[in-house]
Amino acid sequence: MINNQPKTLKYMQVEAAVRELVERMEPGHRLPTERDLAKMLDCHVLTVRKGIQPLVDEGVLTRRVGSGTFVNPRSNDVNASVERKESDYIGLLIPNIKSLYSDRLVQALADNALANEISLRSAWVNDFDKDVPTTVSEMVQSGCQALVLPWYPSEMNDQIRNFVANCPVPVVLPKLVPGLEHLCFESKEVFGSTSILEVEVICKYFLGMGCKRIHFIGPENTTSPLLQQKITAYAAFASKNNIDAKFGLFDSSQDSLMNLARQEAQFKGDLAVISYDDAHAARFMTAMHMQGLEAPTDYRIVGHNDTSIALNTVPPLTTVRENFAYISRAMILSAKALSHGGVDQSTEVVKPQLVVRDSCGGRDTLEKADLPQCEIIRS
Repeated sequence: MINNQPKTLKYMQVEAAVRELVERMEPGHRLPTERDLAKMLDCHVLTVRKGIQPLVDEGVLTRRVGSGTFVNPRSNDVNASVERKESDYIGLLIPNIKSLYSDRLVQALADNALANEISLRSAWVNDFDKDVPTTVSEMVQSGCQALVLPWYPSEMNDQIRNFVANCPVPVVLPKLVPGLEHLCFESKEVFGSTSILEVEVICKYFLGMGCKRIHFIGPENTTSPLLQQKITAYAAFASKNNIDAKFGLFDSSQDSLMNLARQEAQFKGDLAVISYDDAHAARFMTAMHMQGLEAPTDYRIVGHNDTSIALNTVPPLTTVRENFAYISRAMILSAKALSHGGVDQSTEVVKPQLVVRDSCGGRDTLEKADLPQCEIIRS
């Protein structure tokens, strides 16, 4: 039956089928596995996963790693959903682009909403110019008073601006957009301050280990506001502390990366590296390995985002983890305020979370490290 419908709607049909199944199940019961559901519904496992995700976001289901997906208890008050304020119904619009950051943030938003008895409805979208208007119209008709856009790539900036200008309900944005600053979950006075503090913390961490040569590496994408913030913070710290600032920005080509590795190899034994993110750190470590150099013996390196990549490098990568609990809380509070015609932007400067592993050789020096500006996590 599902295959007789348009393929673009298949995951929505899976969602509907799973909702019907959940209605017939008792709280605490476990759903069939995603593989079994895929066989039952004659579709791909990834389609099942995408169809189930909205129910997880809404708190209807809970995923337990290694155990399965379970039906959550229903409210004892059958009228709870009717009596719940419309402002507690928040929609999530999620770009249909693979992003571990987005996945983690969406899960944090779901957890925060569930803890505060706020309903969430999620929609994955491909194009904000073509797909979103119909989706948003359906959400608004069902009582949605505000939307949260937890993440989107920089190349979608123009689409987002046009979408927000024509959206019938306010939209919480994850970035500062000129003219729409009041829609960002953080005030313009503090937005990006955590990223700046993060760079300062890593630099101080390296200085505490006796490193004098600290370099910054990342993508050749000068349009990224986050990259610009980090580069500015690094340059400012280097200037204040008489460090010779050096940037290693490389593109996706292997030649660009290998050229950078050959340049950095000359500083063997006296090099500490701040990477824009874990992915660029991992690529750099591989290139340095091809030069016969290993971390932390020949150089030290710290990444950002604490992705699965950080655990799979050799050695495991020290990295900075985003505070998703804080971001999700601030986004939901902002959405609630906007739904009432107000503004509630976070003015909190959150401490970076430094996850210490082996790539910087800093485990033995942590006790001596004076880093009150960050939360240190020994992994």
